[in-house]
Amino acid sequence: MVCTDAGRIDLTAGDALPDGLCLPTPPSMPKCDIPKPPTLLYKKAASFGKALIDAGADPRGINASDGAFAKVLKERNVIEIGPGTFRLDKGILCSEDFNGQVKIIGAGMGKTVLIGDGAASAYKVSLKKSLVPYEMVGTEATEVTYDGQNTKEWAKTTLGINEVFINCEFKNYTKGAILSNSSQPEQYRFISCRFVNTGEYGIRLD
Repeated sequence: MVCTDAGRIDLTAGDALPDGLCLPTPPSMPKCDIPKPPTLLYKKAASFGKALIDAGADPRGINASDGAFAKVLKERNVIEIGPGTFRLDKGILCSEDFNGQVKIIGAGMGKTVLIGDGAASAYKVSLKKSLVPYEMVGTEATEVTYDGQNTKEWAKTTLGINEVFINCEFKNYTKGAILSNSSQPEQYRFISCRFVNTGEYGIRLD
């Protein structure tokens, strides 16, 4: 809709602008710093996810794989997870000298499934153990399904900063998939994510 001296002109209805009248150039879109999904062709390689299995992870979801995840993170900050179901009883735990962001690359939604209370959370041992035993660590996850199995209310009790989820699925939570009481919600990125059977809502920011 354009307002002129002659009245309103509805361009969506096919009205033409009067002679000599031009619309201003639209402003450029601000940079929003959305990360690009990584190229994951190599996830079909035989070596994809092998380090995690060699570290003792159970792709059947019967035994907890917390220790295997922690062992891989001692060597690097990227965890490649092949097809299977992996149970994390305490989430992803890093050593106290861990720096940066935990990067998780799965084999695809529905193919790589993480289960367990807080499976989407990453922590490290706090240097101030007497006050805060664990500190949140930022996570970037791609091509992963988080399945709450309807046994716990939340996928994550809180989110840290620099949280990125690309092509991820959250399902089977009784109340909601993600809850955050952080004062920095602008640090979160949810790109092409899916929420299935998550109760009242998918994401809640307090």
